[in-house]
Amino acid sequence: MRNKISIYTALFIILAAFLVQLNTKKWNTDFGVVRSDVKGYYAYLPLLFIYHDIKIEHPDRYEYKNEYRIWYSTAPDGTRYIKFTMGMAMLYAPFFFIAHLLAGITGYPADGFSLPYQLMLAMSSIFYLIVGIFVLRRMLKLYFNDLIVAVTLVVIYIGTNLFYYYTNAMCVSHGYSFAVISLFLYSTIMWLNVPKLKWAIIMGLTGGLMVLIRSVDAVFLFFPLLFKVRSWDSFWDRLKLFRKYSLHPFIFFVLSFLVILPQLLYWKYITGYFIFYSYTGEHFYFQNPNIIRAVFSYRNGWLVYSPVMLMSVAGFFLVRRRLPDFFTPMIIIIPVYIYVISSWWCWWYVGFGNRAFINLYVLLSLGVATFVQYLATRKKVIRIGGIILITSLILLNLFQTYQMTTGALRWDNMTKAAYRDSFGRLKPSQLFPTYLRKADLKKAKEGVYVIMEPDYKLLFDGYIDFDSVYGLPITAQNFRNTVSGISFSGQKSLYSPKGDLYALKVKFPLLDADEVYASVWIKNKKDCFMVLSGTDTVSYYKASGGYIKSKNGWKLMNILARFHKEPKPGSLYFYIFNKSKNDIWLDDLQITARKVSYDPVTLDPHIF
Repeated sequence: MRNKISIYTALFIILAAFLVQLNTKKWNTDFGVVRSDVKGYYAYLPLLFIYHDIKIEHPDRYEYKNEYRIWYSTAPDGTRYIKFTMGMAMLYAPFFFIAHLLAGITGYPADGFSLPYQLMLAMSSIFYLIVGIFVLRRMLKLYFNDLIVAVTLVVIYIGTNLFYYYTNAMCVSHGYSFAVISLFLYSTIMWLNVPKLKWAIIMGLTGGLMVLIRSVDAVFLFFPLLFKVRSWDSFWDRLKLFRKYSLHPFIFFVLSFLVILPQLLYWKYITGYFIFYSYTGEHFYFQNPNIIRAVFSYRNGWLVYSPVMLMSVAGFFLVRRRLPDFFTPMIIIIPVYIYVISSWWCWWYVGFGNRAFINLYVLLSLGVATFVQYLATRKKVIRIGGIILITSLILLNLFQTYQMTTGALRWDNMTKAAYRDSFGRLKPSQLFPTYLRKADLKKAKEGVYVIMEPDYKLLFDGYIDFDSVYGLPITAQNFRNTVSGISFSGQKSLYSPKGDLYALKVKFPLLDADEVYASVWIKNKKDCFMVLSGTDTVSYYKASGGYIKSKNGWKLMNILARFHKEPKPGSLYFYIFNKSKNDIWLDDLQITARKVSYDPVTLDPHIF
């Protein structure tokens, strides 16, 4: 039983990911699974095997509900091509063919996007989760006891943003890369322990796939050269080993090349060149890496959203003494990898918690395990403190993962103010969107990090405390139920008697505002909602039922409406929907309307 804890842990993690997928059922929505980057990864399969249109000569065919089901880019000469390399399509392929068969049997459209395809793609992520977790377990078991391995698996899979990429964004590349990199590193370790042809074959296949999924992962190809190397003498011995078993390295390179060859042939067929840079206008800026931001920024900084990985950083400094075979590859590969991904123009890698770092987690898991082992040898009070801290950080990650699904955290525009506003909230506050800041993507592609700072022009600020009314053009239609003696401030409040479904109906012109913010203090709040609705031919409706603070039995409710699309309603109604029809008292209504424009602000490169 004791030596099977890590197996049960792995099974629990797999079951947890599967149940989350089963609960969300993203395959039941049109763009729940094949969305964002997946539209590009996956595009090769339907284009080649269903539509026979690998040159994308009929792009309108792939438009569905005003959105394209595949992503493609267009060269200056009009040539259409898939920006992403086809490594992910290769991993999807077995599940695609199963789905194609199921579609024919069940009567679903055999179009590459109906339910069988979406469902099987989601299941592919579970399959590669199984592969990755059991390969990682076997690798860790070579150096650590079963309990340490089990804790490490929980930290890596449940305590980091990797869990999000097996559950919510399940078909994005990083979970798949994790499995492939695990296989590559494990097969390398096994080959270097006992050189066998089967390990060289696995190394070749996974090495080619690894690079074909994300080219930056070519950095891991140095692992066979550096593992167990502790001096120059051992380095030369490694080269002698390669020479002694020269057939194995030859097979490794041949298989890696054969895996990559279809991509070269695709580029040749589409562009006329075997080598083609498909990320037109997107570059690395190695002279200006954003390492600090990539790690610590609220805009997807790695350790802000996966703080439990501080354990890997701490463990990194213990590896030299406890796992000396890994010290050289880790001290070279990890810094180089971080430097490269931090030099990309979009250093925040749109997603959750800088997803580019996930590809390092196989190596970093050794740092985690080393640190867990170190804690296990400390005094009882330190062990207990470590358990509490690790558990808290894992729970924080699960909470933040859930926040990503509710919109309380955003995949792109987070700021320190937005993070603080959402901290501890299950859902975003009404003011949360006002704290978000877009990056100027055009400038970012030029290597300059610029955010778009809003410039507000106040159109009106209306205020009613039921002793008086300020800030026209707000007009109150019916305040005859004002009462004295019960108020949040001043002498009076508005009383809505039991049985009334609506209260405090106020009409005001929008005045071409981009944002309207309203707040009101309410006493005896129960199933009450603030509502902003249109009053003319342009329909609009938004309701808010939460509150942001309470004081002396009163609760402050608020609502934010944003109008960024035309046409806008000419005027709005504000009112309280009293669903429970209880007695309520209202005070200090404030309604603000403002025009918003955005000015680019270049940040100091040393501020994140």
